[in-house]
Amino acid sequence: VNLSPLKKTNLPFVSDVYNQEIGSGWCESDFVTFKAQPLNNIYEIRRNDCCVGFIMITTIKPEANLINIAITTPLQKLGIGKQAIDLLIQKLRKSSINYLHLEVRQHSPAARFYLRHGFCPTGQRKAYYADGENAVLMTRTI
Repeated sequence: VNLSPLKKTNLPFVSDVYNQEIGSGWCESDFVTFKAQPLNNIYEIRRNDCCVGFIMITTIKPEANLINIAITTPLQKLGIGKQAIDLLIQKLRKSSINYLHLEVRQHSPAARFYLRHGFCPTGQRKAYYADGENAVLMTRTI
């Protein structure tokens, strides 16, 4: 597994993965707009030279915020997400980032994934999501 900056040719795939896994209806132009902001980055998660997912982050040194990570459904639960997070941590460490923050649905499998991979709960946003579910704030020291 490796990470590389999002290529324009993979925008349709990344948009599809986003909508299948996260489900909030982003289109290709939303990714272009996000990526155009100076503090934002989108990385392709690549396996065997194919794009299999993505990671979106924002950075304001010495901190970064993980916006989203998604792996295409058929390749989930194979350790690709963990490998991608580990590679992201290495990249951030080299960029003098000391903390990686995120928000996650309180009762989602993703919350357990982040706990297993070194993130610690640091707070909560009550009724953060449209359905009223709380968000857990988590941080990993790099």
